[in-house]
Amino acid sequence: GNRCREQRQELSLVLVEPHINDNFTEVGTELAGNQVRRSLGRACAKLDQQNVTLVSLGENRTAAILSDCERHAAVKVAQSVISILEASDVLPGASAATTTTALCAGVATVSGVPKNFDPMSLLESAERCLKAAHSCGISTVKSIEV
Repeated sequence: GNRCREQRQELSLVLVEPHINDNFTEVGTELAGNQVRRSLGRACAKLDQQNVTLVSLGENRTAAILSDCERHAAVKVAQSVISILEASDVLPGASAATTTTALCAGVATVSGVPKNFDPMSLLESAERCLKAAHSCGISTVKSIEV
C-alpha cells in the first residue's frame, strides 16, 4: 500500500465468488470456487504481475488487489472473469448446475490512496458491491469509488 500512497496511484479491489444456489452439492460448491479462482487468475494474467495480488478469502471468495488500476479497468477484469467462466469447458464430474455458475463480483477503487487510508473500508465497499451483485442472481459486476 505504501508504494501506491507515494505515487498517488489508484488501488482497486476485485472480489469474486460464485453465486451458489440450493441445488449445489458440497463438491459442486468447491469446484465452482476453484473455477472462479482460476478464471480470476487468467483474467489478471494480462496485467503487470507486480501490480496484482490474489488472495483467497474463505472457501469460495477470491480477491484481486490491483495497484495502479482504475475502476474502469478493474471492472473489465471482473467482466473478463465472467467471459472466461462462461467459455470454460464443463468440469469432469460436474453437474449442469455447476457449469451454469453465475459469477458475482464487487469492485471498489480508491484513487490517490490517502495517508491515513484504512484498507478495511476498501474491503467493506467491495463486499457491499458483492452483496448487491448476489441479489441479482445472475453474473454481475457492481463497482464503487471509495
